[in-house]
Amino acid sequence: MAKENGDIVTPPVPKKSASKKRKRKKSNSDKKNVVNKSVAKLLPKQGIKTPHSSLPPINIKSVVEPHLTCTYCDKVIENIASAIRGEEDNYYHFDCMIEKLSKEEKLDEGEKISYIGRGTFAIVKKDEEGKLVFRKTMEVEKAEVFNQMKKYVEGIKE
Repeated sequence: MAKENGDIVTPPVPKKSASKKRKRKKSNSDKKNVVNKSVAKLLPKQGIKTPHSSLPPINIKSVVEPHLTCTYCDKVIENIASAIRGEEDNYYHFDCMIEKLSKEEKLDEGEKISYIGRGTFAIVKKDEEGKLVFRKTMEVEKAEVFNQMKKYVEGIKE
């Protein structure tokens, strides 16, 4: 109802309803978009940039493989760095050398051939405590030959 105060008529004031408008909850994707937008403003754009250094770029040498043939399986050795050089300039794949030694040596139950480093293999077996025990060591690649091979691989880099 409108009240009359002399000549002025004031309209009635609407009552506030008991139900307020509920704000929509932001979903996880909305929150991520807000975070991504704010991060995008803070961080520079990602991409390939030219180097800021005045130094010349470093040329990295690559190995040119000699493609030797394995004496054991007669297949080409693709990676000379993983080859084993046996007696009389015979080259072997690493796995071929293990197979060759396994056939040459009589292995007891639970024994196997293992590479122990620097061109040396061993027949190993676990004892009762679970520790590895070497029954026999076999130097397949002599230290001089091993060092020659390292120098050879370094020398064939382009």
